[in-house]
Amino acid sequence: MRKPLRDMKTIRNRIDQLLDTGDYTTGDQGTIDAALDAAQPVLDEARAEHRRLRDYLASANAEIRRLRRVDAERNHLARQVQRARDLAVRLRREPAALATVHADRIDLALDGTEADRG
Repeated sequence: MRKPLRDMKTIRNRIDQLLDTGDYTTGDQGTIDAALDAAQPVLDEARAEHRRLRDYLASANAEIRRLRRVDAERNHLARQVQRARDLAVRLRREPAALATVHADRIDLALDGTEADRG
């Protein structure tokens, strides 16, 4: 596979050299036309590469967004697990805390429904 940017730079340099000489005779015009004709396939390839890279970037951005959602869900679940562990420790230490278990379960359930809405 050709390197479109390198080829384009070479062709651009040739055209610049011809234009810098200031000699716009018919012979040079033919050379410029030939250089422009040679540049067209390279330009087409560079445009196609640009489209491929743009599509790849869009796909990568979509994957990043998906991973962020997965990470947020993992963090939410980790907080719920830690809260459940804390509750279990509290229940072992304070038998009287059993009365508040029902309220804590409701809070845990509400945390889950709030995450579903978000």
